[in-house]
Amino acid sequence: MAHHRFLARTIMAENGATAALRSLQRVLLDENVIRDIRLKRHYEKPTVKRRRVKYESALRLYNSEMNRKVDFVMAKQRKETPWS
Repeated sequence: MAHHRFLARTIMAENGATAALRSLQRVLLDENVIRDIRLKRHYEKPTVKRRRVKYESALRLYNSEMNRKVDFVMAKQRKETPWS
C-alpha cells in the first residue's frame, strides 16, 4: 500500500510572495499533484487509462535504458576499445 501524501504543507515566504509561489509550485510538481489534477479533470475511460499507464511504463523503461547507454558511452573511466 502506498503512503498518503501530506494533507497540509507550509511554505515560508521569506523572500516575498513570488519566491513562495515558485517554491509551492516546485513542491506540487515534485509530488505530482498538478499532474493528478490534470488527469482527474475529466473522466478517463478504463481502456484509455490502461493504454496510458502501459505507454508511461514503456516510456520510463526506454528512457532508463537510453540513459544507461548514454552514461556508458560518456564514461571517462572506460578502457580503450578492444579492437584498437
